[in-house]
Amino acid sequence: MGWFFGQVSPARKALPVNRSILLHGFPETSIMWAGLMERLGEEGYRCFAPDQRGYSPGARPGTVEDYQYRKLVSDVMAQADALGYARFHLIGHDWGSAIGWVILQRIRTACAVGRPCPVPI
Repeated sequence: MGWFFGQVSPARKALPVNRSILLHGFPETSIMWAGLMERLGEEGYRCFAPDQRGYSPGARPGTVEDYQYRKLVSDVMAQADALGYARFHLIGHDWGSAIGWVILQRIRTACAVGRPCPVPI
């Protein structure tokens, strides 16, 4: 792939069942999850939140075809594989939730939110 996807990921040890991926929606970036990831880390969850294709300066392919839905899904699957996340919890906002519906076979639990939460809960 050769692209850089920005991310925030607190360095916390966690059981495999506590691995989580958080996907932002439009027009957000992974930074929207920083507060929630901090809280989840305190609760023993290991979190990963990438900037999705097109949102990070280093991950902006040049053609419309590069933004096909299947390619966005493929990015998330490749990132999960690279992290060793066979199964994981998914928290998605907006477009991030939509990607989650395609990869249900890998998801332990899913949480779709309509907008980012302003504070960790």
